[in-house]
Amino acid sequence: IKQESNKLYRQDLTVEFFAIGDENAGDKAVLFYYQKENFNLDGSGSVFELKSEEITVTEYVLNGQLRGDAFKGYMIIVTDSRGEVIASKSTKDDWLQLADDLRKLPVGKTFDEDGQRCWPTRPRRYY
Repeated sequence: IKQESNKLYRQDLTVEFFAIGDENAGDKAVLFYYQKENFNLDGSGSVFELKSEEITVTEYVLNGQLRGDAFKGYMIIVTDSRGEVIASKSTKDDWLQLADDLRKLPVGKTFDEDGQRCWPTRPRRYY
């Protein structure tokens, strides 16, 4: 995160990072990783770098179907000390609406298009 303004900003900021995947043989998404960290910017050109753990994605074949998860994208949200979103960037524009639900979701769990926790898609019969 890089400050582009020359104006000094002394308030605490919070960054949230979400890594999101997709089921290979289903219609659900998976929260791969979530990290939240506070930081400050010191002035023009100030940079804050967020480092995450390595994310492992597993794929396998079960009854002739490709199962497991695939990386779908990310979402980054920067909020000020009042909790107001001052910057965001995501792979899909509608993910920002799911942020409140994804904050409550345990890492590694699946969710539907509304951001609600759900069971993974069951394997289809292969015969």
